[in-house]
Amino acid sequence: MNQILYIDKSKRTKTVEIKKVIKFFGISLIAFGVVMIGHGTYAKIKNSEYEKTIMNAVPVASIERNGQNLVIKINHSKAIDKIEYNWNGESNKVINGNNRNNIEETIELPAGNNIFNLVITDIAGKTTTYNKEFSVENGRDITKPNITLSIEGNYIKITATDETALSYVTYRWNDEEEKQLTPNTTDNAKIEESVEILKGQNKLTVIAVDSSNNTSTKEETFEGRVKPTVEVYVDGDSFLIIARSEVKIQKIDYNLNGQDYSVQYEPSEVMQYRQPIAEGYNKIQVKAYSTEGTIGEYEGEYTYTPQN
Repeated sequence: MNQILYIDKSKRTKTVEIKKVIKFFGISLIAFGVVMIGHGTYAKIKNSEYEKTIMNAVPVASIERNGQNLVIKINHSKAIDKIEYNWNGESNKVINGNNRNNIEETIELPAGNNIFNLVITDIAGKTTTYNKEFSVENGRDITKPNITLSIEGNYIKITATDETALSYVTYRWNDEEEKQLTPNTTDNAKIEESVEILKGQNKLTVIAVDSSNNTSTKEETFEGRVKPTVEVYVDGDSFLIIARSEVKIQKIDYNLNGQDYSVQYEPSEVMQYRQPIAEGYNKIQVKAYSTEGTIGEYEGEYTYTPQN
């Protein structure tokens, strides 16, 4: 028995349309997802580039002259840790950045031709360096005094000089109390002083300050050598000259009444010599030299009257 299957065409058409709508929405969602992913990726790339730019940024400064001063303006995207500057490569002066992003500082210009050196450091340790030359006819004195120390026998000669004027010089051995020297009225740009070297190893500290308060300090260690001791006795009709030293006496020179004499034996810790004297007034000056080159001195006078 044959049956005829009947399918309603209107129902079939509706099913096909629903499938098309579902397919369209599916494709749209996929496309939207792709777009959103692409947008997120782009945003990440942009953020990464921005962060990289910030990380690689360095401080920027402008250095301009304003009359007798320098005006420094510093800008940076990160906080600034410190500012260091000097003139002509001398010791640095430091300004604390206090984690600021924008800083303005005014610095007095020195006289003459000078090179200004500036280093800016941020909190990440990145630095920027600037160098600029300035010429000022009348400005602040920034030149420090000069100190030289030279050995002369058993003494140290201290010499301090300045291109303008010295205010004072101090010196001390080890941690002893300082002694102060001032310039004389005829030459206030120079101070000289001879200081006896102490026995053994000792540190000498010298500080020179000029009229603009520029300060120099010099420290050196010296090994002091002992000077010979010299004694002269009257023994009858003669002077008995005795020189002693821990490191041996090399020779004795003396002048008696204007006449020079010299005595030299094998070096020894004690050296003596008997010198006859004339009747009447006698003056003697003695120098004893050690093998280290130190000198001991004596000066005296005596009126000799022979005994009958």
